[in-house]
Parts: sequence; structure tokens; C-alpha cells
Amino acid sequence: MYLPDLLYLSLAYLFKPATLVSIWLIALGWALLHSRSSSRQLPYPPGPAARNMIAGNVLDLPVRFAWNEYIEWGKKYGDILHYRVYNKHTVILHSYDDNVELLDKRSAIYSDRPRIPMLDLMGWTNFNSVLLRYGPKWKQHRRIFQQYFKPEASMKYRSTLGHRKSKRS
Repeated sequence: MYLPDLLYLSLAYLFKPATLVSIWLIALGWALLHSRSSSRQLPYPPGPAARNMIAGNVLDLPVRFAWNEYIEWGKKYGDILHYRVYNKHTVILHSYDDNVELLDKRSAIYSDRPRIPMLDLMGWTNFNSVLLRYGPKWKQHRRIFQQYFKPEASMKYRSTLGHRKSKRS
């Protein structure tokens, strides 16, 4: 069988009514699911309009000197702006006061490590403080870490460190 014959057969299969109906039902289901999930969320701040429904603003992102483009966007859209690349949303803050308010005062709400399912499956997030997400277990790890590494606790180790330093000299 020649390649054109195979291509003809695959195209003939693609245009069967059952295949077309299945493709349309999947697309309709995806669109309904996407519209319902996005309608329940609060709206994002203003920003550049997405050029593409799937890729979002991927073509708008600057490759070099990104801060210059973000400054221009800030002048155009305001102190808080938003853009989307595929399914990842990014919010850019332009004013110092907004940064302090959101990243210092409300950091428990907005700041966290991303969930990485593969690390969960491998069990690495159970014991590694660096990979823990914010919660009771993270607080426990942080408390233990601070107990031994805060400035007052490090004074206990000065004599040991001084002794080792004098041995090397």
C-alpha cells in the first residue's frame, strides 16, 4: 500500500460521522468545563489581551529587557496587571505599597511553593523542609530550624567554631 492510500484511509476514517460527533462533543465538553470554572473565580486585574485562546500572552512576553516592557504595561494598565501564558496566570505589582501589602502583610495567602505531584509520589515532600508547602508541618519544620539557627542559638557554637579555626591556623 502506498503512502497516498494510507493518507486517504486515515482521512476517510476522520470524516466518519461518529468521529466528527465525538470530536465535537469533546470540544463542547471542554469549553463548558472551562467556562464554568472561570466564571466562579474573581476577575484578574487588567492586562494585555491574550492573542490566543490556548497560548495566551506567550507572544507578547519580552525576550530581552523584560522590565522595560513591564514598565510600559504598568503605565497602560495600572499598578497591578495580569497576563496569562497557557494555563499559568502571572500578576505584576508596580507600586512599592502594593508589594508590601500583598507580599509582606498577606504573604500567608499568596506565597507558597507549587505542588509537584511527582515529588509527592516519590515521598520527597514528607521530610524535606525545602519542598514543604505552607501548613502545620511546614511550621513545625520552621520552628525546629529556627531553634538551632537563630542568632542567639548560634552563640552556643562560637566556642566550637573558634576551636576549629585555631586548629587550622
